Amino acid sequence: MYNQKQIHKLDKKIKLEILGLSSSQSQTGSFALVLGEEGGNRRLPIIIGMFEAQAIAIEMEKITPSRPMTHDLFKSFALKFKFSIEEIVIANLKEGIFFAKIVCANGKKTFDIDARPSDAIAIGLRFNVPIYTFEEILSEAGIILSEEPESEQGEFSERKIRKAQPPRVKDLKDMTAEQLKALLDDAVKKEDYEKAAQKDLKDGLTGVPSGFTELDRITSGWQKSDLIIIAARPGMGKTAFAVSAMRNASVDSHFPVAFFSLEMASIQLVNRLMSAEAELEGEKIRQERLKDFEWMQLHEKIKPLTQAPIYVDETPALSIMELRGKCRRLKIKHDIKLIIVDYLQFMVGDTNKKYGSGNREQEIASISRALKNLAKELNVPVIALSQLSRAVEHRGGPKRPQLADLRESGSIEQDADLVIFLYRPEQYGLTEDEAGNSTTGLAEVHVAKHRNGRTGLIPLQFIDKFTKFNDIGST
Repeated sequence: MYNQKQIHKLDKKIKLEILGLSSSQSQTGSFALVLGEEGGNRRLPIIIGMFEAQAIAIEMEKITPSRPMTHDLFKSFALKFKFSIEEIVIANLKEGIFFAKIVCANGKKTFDIDARPSDAIAIGLRFNVPIYTFEEILSEAGIILSEEPESEQGEFSERKIRKAQPPRVKDLKDMTAEQLKALLDDAVKKEDYEKAAQKDLKDGLTGVPSGFTELDRITSGWQKSDLIIIAARPGMGKTAFAVSAMRNASVDSHFPVAFFSLEMASIQLVNRLMSAEAELEGEKIRQERLKDFEWMQLHEKIKPLTQAPIYVDETPALSIMELRGKCRRLKIKHDIKLIIVDYLQFMVGDTNKKYGSGNREQEIASISRALKNLAKELNVPVIALSQLSRAVEHRGGPKRPQLADLRESGSIEQDADLVIFLYRPEQYGLTEDEAGNSTTGLAEVHVAKHRNGRTGLIPLQFIDKFTKFNDIGST
């Protein structure tokens, strides 16, 4: 228990992020505002009332309320008397009861204003300032998430937090036409998603479909909490395969997908998507050398892409901590069902450690383990693309990759639930296979490791000019 004077003596501030709101099981009519340690696994749940929850939900969803709220009044004071909001600090007066300090500045002078946590956090969201607590408070009042079953973790289990969504503003009379339309759009998307999920279940799929029939028969779709490694030598089509899988999941099955493109700019990725969807050469689209009928074809074919729930991030040299934070926010806001990282070797490991010569293997090992933990934490499949070592090039015969070829770390093989190799014989000048059949446009998808099922080799069609993978025989 801390009084207000003691708060200033505490040190080691911990930055918090808002994970969501959920109904409180212990107090009827109340909500649990769940705050999380940024980059950590500790949670700080605070019980708040319905109106306080509504204020925070309005700020989280960027809704314009029909009438002023408490934090709007505070904002008016700040503008009138020309002081800025610097940060929000959460502390507890006694067990289970919290208060907050709004740290303000007027020129060189700083001063604190006491407030309820809900009002302070709503103000923090409005002014886009960081929220902190102290190590001592988080250690005493926080909850550490574990792998224990939900029943053993109490009210604020990991599963509960993942499902937490900001409550909607229930009074439709107070909503603008734009807000009502947004609600209706969300309802339509949810209905589309549920219909697609029912169809996939009938087809024997229990995960996110890849869109490739034989591959889905082996995997039953990309499974929740799985780390999937797609590995190949340069030029085999790793990004093209990932883009095809993303397109199939989001456009055909309406699954929200997050794509982290560390190698390519988002405009290049979009160009590939349009080329594959419209079946027009990417070079012609990029140089705008399309004929009139091709412009019409492009316009009509890409309409499904404009409605697809695809979220692309092109941040270069992304660290695992940044990735984790971005994915958490996308999970809360858009309930993403699949995460794709292109590609693993472009990520940055733990920045607190200085990796010298010879420690790249340890860094890659830490990244692959963190990706697996992320898949388990958010309960979604994570697909990470990976390079293979040059040992493949020096091998005799058809040069098909093996698990030992995974570049820079054996931990990738160990952490992955599914390892898939891509191999195109024509890249090595092999125009015929052992039986004399043509290998032009042939791509082999080799499921080399499958923790929860069988392995196998699936032939696919690769259309080079559209950078697109298809089932063989499909149009």
